[in-house]
Amino acid sequence: MKRGIFSLIVGLTVIVGLAPAPWALAKTIEVPKDFPTIQAAIDAAEAGDLILVAPGIYRENPIIIKSIKLRGSGKETILDGRSLPDFPTLRILSTTNVVVQNFTILSGLRGIQIEYSSQVIVANNSIQQARHQGILVWGGAHIEIHHNEIVHTEPREPPRDLSDEAFYRGRGNGIVLNGASEVHIYKNLIARNAHSGLLILSSTAQVEENIFAANGLYGIGLWTSATYTPQILSQATLRSNLVEGNTHAGVLVTQQSFAHLIANRIIATQADRDRRYGHALWIRDGARVILEENVIVQNHGHGLFAESGHIELRRRNEFTENDGCGLRSEEEAWLAGDLSRVALEGNRGGAVCGTAQSLGPQESLRLPIFVRHTGRLKVQALSSSALVPLEMALIRPDGSVHSIQGVGTVTLSLEVTDAMLKGEKRWEAVLTNLNNQSAVFVVLQVSSPFRLGQCSDILNEFGVVLHQQDIEPFSEADCAVLYSALKALPEKMRLISYIVKAPPGSSFPEGRGINIAGWWAHRQRSLFYVFIHEVGHLVHRQLFESDPGAKDQWWQLYRRSQDDPDNFVTGYAMRMPNEDFAETFTIYINDTLDLLELARQRAERGKPLLLEKFKYIAKLFAHSPDSMFIYQVRVKADEESVRLLVRRALVRVDREGLPVLPPTLEWEEF
Repeated sequence: MKRGIFSLIVGLTVIVGLAPAPWALAKTIEVPKDFPTIQAAIDAAEAGDLILVAPGIYRENPIIIKSIKLRGSGKETILDGRSLPDFPTLRILSTTNVVVQNFTILSGLRGIQIEYSSQVIVANNSIQQARHQGILVWGGAHIEIHHNEIVHTEPREPPRDLSDEAFYRGRGNGIVLNGASEVHIYKNLIARNAHSGLLILSSTAQVEENIFAANGLYGIGLWTSATYTPQILSQATLRSNLVEGNTHAGVLVTQQSFAHLIANRIIATQADRDRRYGHALWIRDGARVILEENVIVQNHGHGLFAESGHIELRRRNEFTENDGCGLRSEEEAWLAGDLSRVALEGNRGGAVCGTAQSLGPQESLRLPIFVRHTGRLKVQALSSSALVPLEMALIRPDGSVHSIQGVGTVTLSLEVTDAMLKGEKRWEAVLTNLNNQSAVFVVLQVSSPFRLGQCSDILNEFGVVLHQQDIEPFSEADCAVLYSALKALPEKMRLISYIVKAPPGSSFPEGRGINIAGWWAHRQRSLFYVFIHEVGHLVHRQLFESDPGAKDQWWQLYRRSQDDPDNFVTGYAMRMPNEDFAETFTIYINDTLDLLELARQRAERGKPLLLEKFKYIAKLFAHSPDSMFIYQVRVKADEESVRLLVRRALVRVDREGLPVLPPTLEWEEF
């Protein structure tokens, strides 16, 4: 398959139309004719003035705190911030009506930092070799970023682990929007940055006609902010962008963000060094996405990887010639719209996979459903044909059958009562292709009734006290996550006597406790991760206190790992042995099988220590000498809700201490 990474040549010459200045007495100041430095000219300027900067190299880090226009003479006007590498090369602070155009901006912690400002235009600049971000927009509103070249943003000291997203979320990005609103980004070249081309964090943006190419992790990523506004969800329209040759994912939408993708081309996304990922469009953690008229072709992974979230397919989208599946949908995702207008030709991993499958003439697709709570049970099938008739049947444990026939989208809903829950909990959904000649692609998805754990359940069922001090109280959303975590853990690992929300430095009750106050409390998956990490520390201390041999074994694994990132699950795990244990423990629970796959791939490359650590942790989850618990943590979405879902399955163990997987895993859900 031919994968041509495009030649990174783009014309960036335009005439920028500026709104007329509202100040009648605006004047023009020239540098160095009138003032020797840009900062001196800014200091002397008044609102509405234009500062013209002649070609030359200006080794300074100016700050703009007033309404001015700063215009260079093109790429020969160089603003070089390397003399103060821990500061932005250009900073725009708490002001409005600013224009910066026609500069080459080099080095600095950030090329341009825009803080709490509005009505700012950044245009026709070449921004290169910043350490953290080419452009950072922190707060503020009504920002235009267009016709810029933003390249080679890279940390001075790279992370130990290239997958360490905590490191890269703040470093090595082309553009980062953090808590900003109404940002318009168009016709930029954003390429060869160490992490992402564009990160949208708790911000709203219009992103149009840009080129995102050869960035080290994502072309575009939508998240929530880690510290600034973690409770605000990102929203963006992505239209007519070329996203080519990035690694990990072309576009990542996560943490319940919303994205509307229209007429984008996402091509040649690359796998990471462990030969994983490379998805063109990756939707996870309850994100909401609308897709229309996108072309997704020749990516290493899946064209559309719907891991979790609500995805609506409109008009015609093409997922073709990808090495993975054209469309992969997991149980935690909910698809809607018109599957019949999706092109799925030439994908090496198959047209569809996961809950999306091919259904031949008169074939049936059977899906077990575990029903444990009263409420509405909904089973829905999307079909790639509006002509092939389908039958959906829901079979209860007592043999009762509820069924419906239709074409296109077939939906069957049932209200589950207490009487239906007596006895066996396993139901079955059966989807049948009634046509005698034609096969069809289908996506079979289920929305089951569930019960969220409450704050009172944590004390009543586990004896764990919730304690808060000078901070917002535990929300029911917090408690639902904590309840799921405690319920899924083996009883011997429930070592917690209290869970605290308190500011740093607060005194806590006696006993084993965990403080969950922080930005992560606003996110389901992050709260779960931090909580389980702290549980890992408690397990680590108890294990090593009671078994010196176990302590020595783990210390030897850590010592042998040295500074090789292939021997650790995250960069943070490299800090010290107890953090290595807690991170490996957490990743095991987050996705046991994914960790096992990663460890095996590294062992095949001659790096077996991560696999040895996996076996060490797996022993802690032994249920009997020949069985063990494995886990998955997902954020499940349907038409009405988004919730954290913890899955646990009991499987056999082979002679090496590794899980033996049956043809179908029967997960217990919490």
